[in-house]
Amino acid sequence: MATFSSTDRRNEIDLVVPVGTKNAYENHAVWSGFKSIREKGRLSVNGTNDSKKIFTMYPNPAFDMINIQLNNGQELDQVKIYNVLGTHLYTGSTSQIDTSYFPVGMYLVEVTTKTGAKAIKHIIIV
Repeated sequence: MATFSSTDRRNEIDLVVPVGTKNAYENHAVWSGFKSIREKGRLSVNGTNDSKKIFTMYPNPAFDMINIQLNNGQELDQVKIYNVLGTHLYTGSTSQIDTSYFPVGMYLVEVTTKTGAKAIKHIIIV
């Protein structure tokens, strides 16, 4: 079982985990000592519910180019692309992005509009 310093205050914190994962957290010593472990929501790489309202991205999977189409009169401010480890790989402000230099894999595309709205979707590059 894990040991913690005298300043550890886990016993005051509720740990919130994705639905269907509670048993895994309860059965691993690293997650012991929390006030409670409760499930809420699901993890997803499909982005937020608002992502469908903000933009469409195609093709997916992509080979050498992705296109971003903003919905409902939104104007593009910035596009950022991250790998699945969270490493920032690209920043731009165009709706057509050359992906030919990206290695095969899954990436997260974060779109920010001129009004400050943000949404994230995943894309697979082959």
